[in-house]
Amino acid sequence: MFQNTQTRSGSAFATMRVRLLEKLFPNRAFMREYYDHLYYQHRSFDVKGLTTQGVYTLELEKVFVDLTIAPQRKDRASTDPMRPMPAKLQKGRYDFWDYLTADGAKGQKLVILGPPGSGKTTLLKHATLKLASMVVESDLNKVPILLFLRDHANQIAANPDYTIFDALAERLKLWEVDVPLEWFMTAMKKGQCLFMLDGLDEVADADLRRKVIAWVQSQMQKFSANGFVITSRPFGYYNNPLQNVSILEVRPFTLEQVRKFVHNWYLANEVMSAQRDDPGVRMEAKKGGEDLLWRLRQVPVLLDMAVNPLLLTMIATVHRYRSSLPGRRVELYAEICEVFLGKRQAARGLKFDLTPAQKQRVLQSLAYYMMHHQQREIEAHEAAFVIERPLKRVVGPQHGTEANSGETFLKMIENSSGLLIEREVGVYSFAHLTFQEYLAANHILDQKLEKELLTWVEDSWWHETIRLYAAQSDATNIIRACLSRKRPSVPALTLAMECLEEAREVRPELRTIFERLAQSVDHKSSEVRQIAAEVFLMLRLRRMVRMDESRYVDTSLITHAEYQLFLNDMHENHKYHQPDHWRRYRYQSGEGRLPVVGIRPSDAMAFCRWLTDRSSGKWQYRLPKEDELQLGEVKQDPHLEAITSASYWFLSQSGYHTSQFESHLPAEEQSATIIRRFEDDWDLYDPNRRANILEQTQKIIVKTANK
Repeated sequence: MFQNTQTRSGSAFATMRVRLLEKLFPNRAFMREYYDHLYYQHRSFDVKGLTTQGVYTLELEKVFVDLTIAPQRKDRASTDPMRPMPAKLQKGRYDFWDYLTADGAKGQKLVILGPPGSGKTTLLKHATLKLASMVVESDLNKVPILLFLRDHANQIAANPDYTIFDALAERLKLWEVDVPLEWFMTAMKKGQCLFMLDGLDEVADADLRRKVIAWVQSQMQKFSANGFVITSRPFGYYNNPLQNVSILEVRPFTLEQVRKFVHNWYLANEVMSAQRDDPGVRMEAKKGGEDLLWRLRQVPVLLDMAVNPLLLTMIATVHRYRSSLPGRRVELYAEICEVFLGKRQAARGLKFDLTPAQKQRVLQSLAYYMMHHQQREIEAHEAAFVIERPLKRVVGPQHGTEANSGETFLKMIENSSGLLIEREVGVYSFAHLTFQEYLAANHILDQKLEKELLTWVEDSWWHETIRLYAAQSDATNIIRACLSRKRPSVPALTLAMECLEEAREVRPELRTIFERLAQSVDHKSSEVRQIAAEVFLMLRLRRMVRMDESRYVDTSLITHAEYQLFLNDMHENHKYHQPDHWRRYRYQSGEGRLPVVGIRPSDAMAFCRWLTDRSSGKWQYRLPKEDELQLGEVKQDPHLEAITSASYWFLSQSGYHTSQFESHLPAEEQSATIIRRFEDDWDLYDPNRRANILEQTQKIIVKTANK
């Protein structure tokens, strides 16, 4: 098989070789024409239906990141016996090519399941391009045939004798590809084809879908020597599973795959924008990609969504062309709902009775009901009852009587959008709590229910919904409600700070509350100081940056006010961790927002244990390791003057070390000071007090002092 010599790196030698082979073997000319056509048809990265569009059409091969495929879980697999696959592929995560090229995979029949936006269609398009560009010596010498089942559903239903060969002939005629059909028939008989059938679930009518599934089953039997790959969403498949197939599922992106896609996507855009590929363009692309990744790590909810390739594409597009992350994330959520509720399917030629806006209107009522009853899951009959009235408001006579059914609507949303999923039989939930909170905020905005929100400012269950509401409206009343409690509340004050950051608009006099709260850490009242410090500590923990699937890192230095909370709790238990240079048990006035210094390694570790205990074991806090520092660069608090003489402890293979910092001391004296502080840390060397080092030293000091 040949590379496209016009566009795909054909050397002079390769071109001569292709022409010589074409003269000796005429069929190769047909193959080349067909493969060239496949390249031109599928080379573009599909973003049809997205509200925010890039200026340029990107090449799929420049952006694509290999998806991870894994055998479907046994509890969700069909009861029909699975066709055996190599033992090494029955567990774990592999890419698509591992399954296609495995020993004994000839004639393999694969069903790939994945939720909306998981990249199933893109995977098949990329496989087509890759097969069409392979050389003769490849391990997988297959003729790729990619068909979209939605294009052939009506013919399948109308003509019992319709075959996959007829479907291919129909497409070739439509594409005006001048390749003899006999060439394809010969390849089919020899088992040299790989049929890729996309979108089993995209046949909307249930009866028609059953006919299409039966047709696919018969074609797999008729052309059994060839390989077959069929894609579907899970719930479009389980009701009518295929026989004798291996079921695989598309796994979400790992964070490494997210990183790779973002850099690929940015580089492809910058190259198209500059119309050249040089170090300067690559530097600009890297800068944009790193900025997006940094913003994603700062907003864990967005990073949760970024594991879905379609959502990640939308996030990247919004970031580059709107520069609106993370502050205007509501705009991103709005686009996600619009696309997943039907806009993208409409762009691909699929039709639904209700518009995306009508579907969202109904779902908003359900989301608000679930928020109001503090539910993450809801039984189908209860959900159907909740949406009965709003559904009747958007369904007209032209939609038919069945469209009035709540159960039918729920199933339609589940099968077509992915925003609502059936966690177990008869039990629904939103795919991510953020979607439930966003839709509930929209319902409150549409129905003018702000007064109800004001009563929930101290309830953490409602905080994200309130923030999303504030981001779309005037947040003045929300912030005032947070500030006007009879007794100052840490959760309410924290919410006020977050709403102030995201509010669409707010009264000017409220813009100063951050500075007022910052000044409160040096208030003469210990209660006021403590409340202010608690708010800043809560904001710190919420803003930790995500490093990978299980780790988050703080990116600014702990302040005196926050450390004082720890000291106060320890003091009640007769434990003392104040810095050696302090003259009192609390920091000096005016230093509340400055980084605390003079901390021993054992003090820092005790502080981390204290944070862990405060979270009731839900999170484990510790000092960073040396290899983690680059992922969590410490940034300066923008509200403070630059502090260059503060440092922090981290753990390396050789022990505890401090980060670099500026000091008026000579380097040798500075190093000696740190070493003395480390060596004087009794708790680190003898944490269990077994050797009584500290007690013996105390006795010597007291005895000497008495003399």
